[in-house]
Amino acid sequence: MRRPAALLALVLLVLGGTAPAAAAPTSAFTGTPLRPVDCPMPVPDAGRVECARFAVPESRHDPDGDHVELLVAVLHSEVDDPTAAPVLVTAGGPGSASGGLTGLAGSAYARDRDVVVLEQRGTGNSEPALTCPELGQAFITGLTTADPPARETTVQVAAARACADRLRADGVDLAAYTTAENAADVADLRVALGHDEWDLWGLSYSTRLMLTVLRDHPEGVRSLLLDSAVPTDVPEYDRLVAGLQAAWDRLVATCAADAACARAHPRLDTALAAAAARLDEQPLEVAATHPDTGGPVTLRLTGDDLVSAVFNALYDPQLIRYVPLLVDRLGDGDAGAARPVADAALVELTRTALGLYYSVQCAEMVPMSTDAAAEADAGALAGRAATRLLWLGADREVCRAWGVPARPEAAAPVVSDVPVLVMAGQYDPITLPETGRALAARLGDATFVEVPGQGHTPSLQGDCAPSIAVAFLDDPHRTPDTRCLAGLGPVDVVLDDDVHLTSGVYRLATDGVTPVSSGLAAAVTGLLAGLAGLGVALVRSRRRGSGGRRRAPAALAATAAAVGLAALAALALVIRDTLAVDELVLGFGLPAAAAWLLWLPVVAALLATGGLVLALPRGRVDRAPVLALPWVLGTGVAALGLVAALAALDLLP
Repeated sequence: MRRPAALLALVLLVLGGTAPAAAAPTSAFTGTPLRPVDCPMPVPDAGRVECARFAVPESRHDPDGDHVELLVAVLHSEVDDPTAAPVLVTAGGPGSASGGLTGLAGSAYARDRDVVVLEQRGTGNSEPALTCPELGQAFITGLTTADPPARETTVQVAAARACADRLRADGVDLAAYTTAENAADVADLRVALGHDEWDLWGLSYSTRLMLTVLRDHPEGVRSLLLDSAVPTDVPEYDRLVAGLQAAWDRLVATCAADAACARAHPRLDTALAAAAARLDEQPLEVAATHPDTGGPVTLRLTGDDLVSAVFNALYDPQLIRYVPLLVDRLGDGDAGAARPVADAALVELTRTALGLYYSVQCAEMVPMSTDAAAEADAGALAGRAATRLLWLGADREVCRAWGVPARPEAAAPVVSDVPVLVMAGQYDPITLPETGRALAARLGDATFVEVPGQGHTPSLQGDCAPSIAVAFLDDPHRTPDTRCLAGLGPVDVVLDDDVHLTSGVYRLATDGVTPVSSGLAAAVTGLLAGLAGLGVALVRSRRRGSGGRRRAPAALAATAAAVGLAALAALALVIRDTLAVDELVLGFGLPAAAAWLLWLPVVAALLATGGLVLALPRGRVDRAPVLALPWVLGTGVAALGLVAALAALDLLP
């Protein structure tokens, strides 16, 4: 139920942009037990977003014991006196931070209503935050080896035990970090804010949380918006790999229905298993960046790592388009194409509050599964005897060391006539459309919407799904208008012909100062200086009427400098425009239409070489002094240095 890093960044300008400047609204926390604080995360409109801390018992079984402080943000509506009920939203995980959801300020969701963002207990900026750096490092260590899964799991179990022991030594009651306690926090927050009723909006795991609120604390719940639903009574660990297979099959069908994609990937149905098998035989070494230290770390990616990367990529509609290309490149041993995926995975492994994740999963989800069901699911990927998904694959073993009691009551089904909208993305590998559809059928007043071309949490993507969600919140008793879905289609799969494959752009953007980048900067400086110096010399020479033989080397060198600099400027513009349209292209290379620009530095080097050749004395007749010879020589060296630097970055044709 996690979102890949690549994709955790919440880009919500498409949902309506930022709100226009307006007078600061009356504080939502006046007369409440909440303690106003400065928002600890960046917010898009500080005048209409305010934060507070809300103290609740760590355990309702011991209300006089320790308390935890939750961070609450209120995104005020664009109207000063909203009449619509507020909506509460919080992130999934379990363990994902919710601070990024403040990006909803000024969006269509906050147009006519206040949006309340809750940082769940144990996550993000709530206190305490149940982070587990021991586990994050164990996962990273596992990626640096190609050890058998059992050995990697042993390391992860030891790290989990160390984290749990440390948190308990700090006074944390891990058994109190459950969905039931989370739900009680939500119910208490509504009362504390003075709302008679509100709508609840869940994303991934937090749909399970909102269903629990509806079941255990139905007072004041006006409606539920469940995006990428996790029912309370469905064993998650019995269908992880099967869910990936179902999502993969949908992507294969999408490709088969498109003539160009079918030609490019005629055996896509078996490509994932085949590529994974190749990586099992020969793990792929990938130079990545450690998310904590910023230093280099070399990963050794196996078949399970590739399958896990595909699993995570299917969450995000932008990444889904690249999945066939990703499988091809990694299966062929392209370490450059693997690096952006690897860097994103490492960040994801260290940014989640794993203490909350395991406290919830080990108490609620893992006990619903059985060893036999989990083993059967591990073999559900066609053409692969067994699959161990990164992180999720070790959960059952880690839970044996985490030491929290099982909560079978958490699996009680929800029975209610409160209006519910259930949304699912077509390619979602973990909260499947089939699961959402079945949940909606069991609830008394529920509408199910499958969003074409989307993965996980479509209510945060594009225009159509958010418009349906907002229409539902406006009037939950009226079936929302879903006609915009007809204008959506399957993802447009990116083909090899669409991208000039190179890791150079990504390396240049992420590696910082290196000998190669320093060489590139020196070449640019040399070209700029050469163009200026040669330009002045040529103008003066023309005024003096100097012979063409003297000017020819300088003219060629000046042209070389101009062509080289123009090439770099054009590439910069291409990169800027690509970032605005589809930044993921740059992780694989450049748009194919811009590949011709990579020839220009070569042309510049040839021109500069011509200038150098002409500058050499070839006999008595040609011994006239060459105009601005030092500039000619310097520009030639700079042009050749530019080609050398771009070659090192794999940014040549």
